[in-house]
Amino acid sequence: MEEVKHERIDYEKLMHKNHNRGTMVTIIVVLLGYLFFFLSPLLFHEKPDKTLSALDSEIPFATGRIVINQWLYSPDQNMMEICCTGDSITLSNLAVDASCNYTYKTKGTVGLSSEVGFVLSDYIVIYVYDVPDDWYCVSVRGSIDLAEKPTVESSTAGVAETTKSGSSDINYGIIYTCVDDVENVDYINNEKTKSGYIIERNTKRIEYNENKIAKNENTIAAFKADIQSKNDEITALNRDKSFQIEKERIESDYKISTLNKEIKTIETQIKNLQTDIVNLKDEISDYERVIAQLS
Repeated sequence: MEEVKHERIDYEKLMHKNHNRGTMVTIIVVLLGYLFFFLSPLLFHEKPDKTLSALDSEIPFATGRIVINQWLYSPDQNMMEICCTGDSITLSNLAVDASCNYTYKTKGTVGLSSEVGFVLSDYIVIYVYDVPDDWYCVSVRGSIDLAEKPTVESSTAGVAETTKSGSSDINYGIIYTCVDDVENVDYINNEKTKSGYIIERNTKRIEYNENKIAKNENTIAAFKADIQSKNDEITALNRDKSFQIEKERIESDYKISTLNKEIKTIETQIKNLQTDIVNLKDEISDYERVIAQLS
């Protein structure tokens, strides 16, 4: 009897130890949960309630469309440089102002200093100054109004809108970036000469064209592989026709006809891409010639 009692006492001790261990695990999990809750703003940024503006994509902006070629940020200078291409009507009359959304530490929005540093008929460079260290989202508004400047609180990214201001029509657009998407650099030179800006623009255009050529070549390779696959399927269908009844041969002929049409469509797409590549290479040659003349 005593031996049985001894075993029961040991079992109770074991249950007590397991209970204490489970309680400790629960406490640790709860503490880690609280820790993650309070530290998550430091580790993860909240997504902005707006669509970020993509690089190298056309965006409706003010009276026309622009393409953001690069958006640079220098933490040491608290400064940004935004290079865009677009149509002459939009860029030649563009006035800009910028604003910044802080991280979770500070609620609200603060205005930033900004200016058009350089503009050609199809190219503009915008500078943003005094960017705070704990910024998260920066927006730049461009407006065109020959009579007076607009007052606009907010806008959907990349959407051109018109606002009445007195008797004049104001066309404006807003572009956005955030700390996770901007390109960090050590130094931004905002005192370049006209030649320097043109060289920089053409260099970026060469890079853009080279990237587009590479994409076209990859697409052509994929198209050619698709054509080969369709030709293999046609060969298989023709081979199987000798073993098919009339109804099956009619179905095979229809599939072969459809595949041939698809192949012709793809071949046309390949030719268009090849023509685009030739034009892009010609543009690169022109850009390189201008750079050589100005260097």
